[in-house]
Amino acid sequence: MVFSVYLTLGEVERLKIADRSKDGTVQARRNGYFTGKAPFGYRNHKIAKKQPSLIIHEGEAKIVREAFLRVAENVDSVEAIYLDLKKKGMRITKQTFYRMFTNEVYCGKIRVPDWKGQPEETVQGKHPGIVSETIFYKAQANKMNNRWKGIVPKSEDIRFPLRNYVKCPRCGKNLTGSVSHGRTKKYPYYHCRKKCNHRVSSGDADKFIIQLLKSIEIKKEF
Repeated sequence: MVFSVYLTLGEVERLKIADRSKDGTVQARRNGYFTGKAPFGYRNHKIAKKQPSLIIHEGEAKIVREAFLRVAENVDSVEAIYLDLKKKGMRITKQTFYRMFTNEVYCGKIRVPDWKGQPEETVQGKHPGIVSETIFYKAQANKMNNRWKGIVPKSEDIRFPLRNYVKCPRCGKNLTGSVSHGRTKKYPYYHCRKKCNHRVSSGDADKFIIQLLKSIEIKKEF
């Protein structure tokens, strides 16, 4: 019986320590201090009175900014952006990449969990944001609404430079490209993957984009 009492006292003390530790962590986050391992783009850092916070790692932050801007623009699929940034040297998993767009830390905020009757909330952090709140929430909405915007080609095809960059005027999905075989020639087309069957000659589409770019190019004298 005495041995059981000793074991119980040890367990009670362990629970008290864990509870006090959780209290301290939640209060620190409520005051704007970041606790835990720094996410991609940041490094852990101590500020006034050795409080935990974050500093920006500029090499990684450059990739984070590009990712958020491209997802916010909603031109490519998140999957295509992830694969492209991997080619540029980004070294994080796909799951980590997708979680970036739900982590308010990147716009200078900190999420405080619900604890002891106090509801979950988001507060202003002591650390600098890598992207603005506008870009963050726009990218978050685009990521949540449409993770896949099309099938990413396994390899590039110089015949279809606009593939996955132009949209179907009927259903709004990204157009892909393929070649139609005629009697004596092959005809390249951009076309929709859906049942709307919309298609346009790749030559006509490419000429249109070239003319569009020429209309907005900077004059040589400038």
